[in-house]
Amino acid sequence: MLYYDITIIIATKIFLFLSQGIEKIDYLIATHPHLDHIGGIGEILKNFETGSIYMPKVTVNTRTFEDVLLSIEGKGLKIRTAKAGVKIIDRDNLLVEFVAPVDTGYDDINNYSAVTRIQFGKTAFLLTGDAGTMSEAQMLASGVNLKADILKIGHHGSSHSSSIRFLTAVSPQYAVIPVGAGNDYGHPSEKTTSKLEKAGIEILRTDQLGTIVFSSDGSTVLRLAA
Repeated sequence: MLYYDITIIIATKIFLFLSQGIEKIDYLIATHPHLDHIGGIGEILKNFETGSIYMPKVTVNTRTFEDVLLSIEGKGLKIRTAKAGVKIIDRDNLLVEFVAPVDTGYDDINNYSAVTRIQFGKTAFLLTGDAGTMSEAQMLASGVNLKADILKIGHHGSSHSSSIRFLTAVSPQYAVIPVGAGNDYGHPSEKTTSKLEKAGIEILRTDQLGTIVFSSDGSTVLRLAA
């Protein structure tokens, strides 16, 4: 079995990349074109050598989105479509693939979110962007393997994500909720945290814990001190 040095960072703030000693980004995923998910991409592209960039096939008429497209063009990069079935890496004991979006034509931009599943040996991570219950239902209906040790909870823990059926299918040990302290949206929803607690899933929130770091050797996942 081969082993990989894999760093997964869910962030749009450049200092979070620098703090990890990263000089090159091999795969950059813009989950969907909302400001809080793409707002730092221009600065990232300015400061780091970047390999491939993936985005779902959806556009919005915002200055932020236009600036991101110009930054990508300026670096001579081409956008690869993030959609269910697309594999980013598939070799040896490592599989990185998109399991959503399954469909197109969503009214809610959040359901275009690129959902990434990373299988490393016997361990797995599921990163959901802002995918809502519609996207979750489509993932379930597709029959794709959703099981993961670590689940990045959808849409900052809002009540529009994390259905009971979806949580049951993923059956994670840890649920990570990226959320700002005292945010105006009231995230995470008490409805969501209650479901996680009843399912016996350990909740880790960035507003309470700051940066959250995990390590996997392919057999087990360990939470490390940030």
